[in-house]
Order: sequence, then C-alpha cells, then structure tokens
Amino acid sequence: MVFDPDDETFPTFGYSIGNSRLGEMPVEFICFYPGSCAGHVINRLADDFLEKPDTLRSVLNVEISCGHGFLDSGCDLLIRPIRGVAQEIATDKYAAQLDEPAFSPYVRPHTLLQVILPDPTNAFPGEDDFDQTLADAIPEFLSVSAEDMDKVEFEFVASDSQDQS
Repeated sequence: MVFDPDDETFPTFGYSIGNSRLGEMPVEFICFYPGSCAGHVINRLADDFLEKPDTLRSVLNVEISCGHGFLDSGCDLLIRPIRGVAQEIATDKYAAQLDEPAFSPYVRPHTLLQVILPDPTNAFPGEDDFDQTLADAIPEFLSVSAEDMDKVEFEFVASDSQDQS
C-alpha cells in the first residue's frame, strides 16, 4: 500500500511486489483506489490467478477484462494489462520498487495488471455517474473511457470453496 504523505494512516493506492515470481505467467498488480481495499483485492486476485492460470492467460490476451463473483454481483472489477511505455511510466512514477535491483529476487520481468474497481454505486470510470474523487485518483494516462467497457468476462474462484470436512 502507498500512503498519502500528508496522512500516513490512509493508503491512496496499492501495488504488488513479488507476485511475478509465482506461477508460469509473471504479473504484478496496481490499483488506484484509496483505502485498504486495493491491497485486499490485489491479494485475492493473485491467489485466484495462481489457482486458475487459464483465466490469467485470457486476461493477458485482451485489452480489458471484467471479473464476476468477486464481490456481490455484476461486473465487480476490471483488469487491464499495462504494457510498453505506459508500463514503464506507471512503474517509474508509482511502483518504482518493481524496477529496484534490491527487489530482483522477488520481481521477475512481468506484465503489470491495472485493477479498476467500481465506486460504491457500482459505476466504473468512464461512466457518467462514477465518483469524481475516485476518478481523480487514477492517473490520466491510465484512465478508462466508456469505449473500453467492451471486455472479456471471467468468474473468480469462490473463496469459501474449501472442503470443510
């Protein structure tokens, strides 16, 4: 989690470090959503994609994906691979530790996945009723427009699916 320098008790966004060393497709995550929610979502996604590598593969092969079954109903979150110059800028400006040599045992060359969460009314960036404060938290070069909403759908692994016997 990354904290606001003026209020070190409140995380402003989060990103993963070390997820790329797990699984067959190295990825790291970044989520521009204030509060601890971003960290919880990133951890859950990392676990889910380790269990379902085919889902991760499909997410990596499209422009944007919509996950179902993560929160309540409907499209719970969007995931977008960030590549090329956009990944370099995002890493340099917001997740510098991903390129830090000291972290090299934990971070392999990877694709950076942007996790985009809806606001409390379930609106997403680019939709007219999306909360402006949350929209302002997303860097402009990573913002999402209504045109980006054409996406691939996938289901999450149920977190309570473990056998209780």
